[in-house]
Amino acid sequence: MSWKPGFEYYGYKLKRGEDEVRPTEDFLEIRCKNKNCNNWVSPTREQIRERIRSIEGKHFGNHYIFCCDECKNNSSDFRKRSKMTEEQRKRISVAHVGQKAWNKGIKGYYFHSEETKLKISKANKGNSSWLKGKHYTHTEKTKQKLRISTIKYIEQQKLNGEPLCPRVGFKERPCLNELQKYTKYKIIRQYSSFRYKIGRFPDGYILELKLFILFDEFSHFEDEECMKYNKESIYETKDYKTINDHTLFRISEKEWKENKNKVILNFKELLTIISKQINIDKAM
Repeated sequence: MSWKPGFEYYGYKLKRGEDEVRPTEDFLEIRCKNKNCNNWVSPTREQIRERIRSIEGKHFGNHYIFCCDECKNNSSDFRKRSKMTEEQRKRISVAHVGQKAWNKGIKGYYFHSEETKLKISKANKGNSSWLKGKHYTHTEKTKQKLRISTIKYIEQQKLNGEPLCPRVGFKERPCLNELQKYTKYKIIRQYSSFRYKIGRFPDGYILELKLFILFDEFSHFEDEECMKYNKESIYETKDYKTINDHTLFRISEKEWKENKNKVILNFKELLTIISKQINIDKAM
């Protein structure tokens, strides 16, 4: 039998992963990884490369080779997930440095069109949720991580001089920090005086001007253009408007990201209008 070039190289690599390999006229065969099966498989070059990368620690997962889906699904080796080593994590991290997210700039990824929503609604009509009647609990290790994360978050709030309140969006702070440069009045973060009136903490509040400032992440909107608020955000607006003699200034994350200067200009103009109105009221 004449062996195809490369068998010695690939065969040696696969044997390091305790795979049983034999040469063939075409290239090579590998025994099905299911321990209850003795069939030989003729893998593709891509399957061989993926398996070798896994053996060398360059790939997450085992990438075992099976003769059929039934053997794969019934194999304990397939169901057993390998844990990523610290070395693998570092390699992946280094490999992604400077790379852009695959979905960056793709419109419609986070939001469905009305037509798509209608199709999904029709397809799911009459189907009960897969979570219905099921109760899932975290492992003790996960609970510990969540507790530590919460403690660190509360400590960060205290460090920033913020009161105890619901979680603060991580893009909200830089926005308010920037706006603070354009007013002599302090922008109070998560002002708590209204918590028993409307059950809400405004992202920012200027006491002297009676001005609420809200930073709206993408989750506040129903469309990707951030033009249509969802129901919860509409109720939020109504709640703030029940506070008499106050002004509400809302900033969308999209607008802040794409046209920060315009937002700042609108903010400065609003401060001027409110200041003039206050002076008029005092004169009267």
